[in-house]
Amino acid sequence: MMAVGRAASRASKRVAWTAIKDRCVEVLSLRPEWWASGAVLCLALLFGGGTRQGLWSDAIVQISSLPLFAVALAHIARAERSTPVLLALCLAAGIVLLPLTQLLPLPPAMWTALPGRAEFAAAFDTADISTPWLGISLSPGATWRSTLALLPAITVFLSVLTLGRHARRALTLMLIAFGFVSVLVGLAQLTQGPESALRFYHPTNRTEAVGFFANRNHFAALLYTILPFTAAWVVGLAADRRPEMMVGLALSVLVFASLLLGLGMARSRAGLVLAMLAGLGSVALTRTGRDKAELWRGARVVFFSGLIGFVLILQFAMIGILQRLQTDLADDARWELTGVTWTVAQRFQPFGSGLGTFEPIYRMHETIDRLRPTFVNHAHNDYVELLLEAGWPAIAMVLGFVLWLAYMSGGVWRRPSRETTGAIDLSLRRAAMLAVVLLLLHSSVDYPLRTTALSTLFAFFCALMIPPVRPRPPVHAEHG
Repeated sequence: MMAVGRAASRASKRVAWTAIKDRCVEVLSLRPEWWASGAVLCLALLFGGGTRQGLWSDAIVQISSLPLFAVALAHIARAERSTPVLLALCLAAGIVLLPLTQLLPLPPAMWTALPGRAEFAAAFDTADISTPWLGISLSPGATWRSTLALLPAITVFLSVLTLGRHARRALTLMLIAFGFVSVLVGLAQLTQGPESALRFYHPTNRTEAVGFFANRNHFAALLYTILPFTAAWVVGLAADRRPEMMVGLALSVLVFASLLLGLGMARSRAGLVLAMLAGLGSVALTRTGRDKAELWRGARVVFFSGLIGFVLILQFAMIGILQRLQTDLADDARWELTGVTWTVAQRFQPFGSGLGTFEPIYRMHETIDRLRPTFVNHAHNDYVELLLEAGWPAIAMVLGFVLWLAYMSGGVWRRPSRETTGAIDLSLRRAAMLAVVLLLLHSSVDYPLRTTALSTLFAFFCALMIPPVRPRPPVHAEHG
């Protein structure tokens, strides 16, 4: 009996490793568009972690995305476009057109009549210079840079729309692997101390893990958005009973626990709260199973992974977390920044001061009693900052996106439809929606989407929620 059991175990291992080899062959045989999409996404994650405009690292990502942007746009133009795709494309077009309209030159009589422009117009009169034609934006250069910053996100969004399910799965695995590597980098940063050569920016947080970012909050945002995708693979593997299930589940447990450890090392309060929400959402993903046995199998693995992660946090990061949580939230400068930004924003409504103009506008209205030793480059509330920079049109765009997200939720959370070939695909779409909601919540107390890395990830998640576009059928001419 023991010999039979060992033989069965060896046979099971051979089947599992054969399945893994087949999956690797599938990845290697994917279309060039997948490799290009993966390259742009990786470059954004590697070089897009800064929080200031005009960084050379952001320029690398923007230039690298240009070829893929052209190819993806041409592919979308030739494809059939469903209602979700059309709505998403309209939103994407509106997001790009918004800063461009702020750059359109207006005659002096028109732009000087806009709210908040009187002192700028007076400066030309004081200097005895004829008032020029200017746009809505008070800093055209900053608005141009903000427009170019959208390029990687729009490119990844369009390209992922054209990719099939296998290619999308492979991209999510690449993202999970990147998250695991980021945790290892963060662990090395803590080990080497504040002057670690692995701190790739001049970070404001020199005692915490920041990974490939300049800010611990954005590093935490990367990790908590990957948590649902790891859980989605756990649920999908368990529900579909794939041959590589045991190897995949073991790796998923390792990654899930590592991501939780990384969140503990980052010591981001918002990151920890949103990670708890991500954990609850990950449990909700287990509803993908077709029967109770599959549901409990996935739930047990997710729970076990979370337990290991919690033990690792207790071992390596709990003291730092407790010190961080002792900080009085009422003393946090972000509330003051948000309040000042809201007050200043009222002066520039309804069109705002121009995307990318927060820094100079805020400095103009920063009183002596509010001066701080740290440099203020964002409002720590992306919605209020958008109101200041782009006014009511930007808020209307945000509301439009929320309506689109609500519309998509019906298709993402209902039972598998004909377009869904397996539990993994459905779980990944649900994980993408969870990640989008988490980033929207984070934006109310920080500015994660102002980084190239997280804005590109946000676009990637939005594209994952939409079924892949299909080529138009060929039109055959009728002959009489």
